[in-house]
Amino acid sequence: MLVDPLGLIWGLVGLPADVQERDGAKVLLGRLPELPRLAVLWADGAYTAVVDWVLQQFGWMLTTILRPLGVKGYVHLPKRWLVERTFGWFGR
Repeated sequence: MLVDPLGLIWGLVGLPADVQERDGAKVLLGRLPELPRLAVLWADGAYTAVVDWVLQQFGWMLTTILRPLGVKGYVHLPKRWLVERTFGWFGR
């Protein structure tokens, strides 16, 4: 799912469970119409493998939000709340 800072969905694709997230990202981004204003994407660590692919294909910077090394317990991850909030809205 591709969600903007307001929680609006720009893209959504359903894939079988045996498809890795990084491969699903390629399918999702390939199906999007041209988005000239889009320059930066935020994703979790599962998408680190497609950072270069996104830059080459679309010219967008994919920034992965990673948990700090060696930290135990809860850690607030910036931009992560955007996706969590959207999933919360779906549950209503």
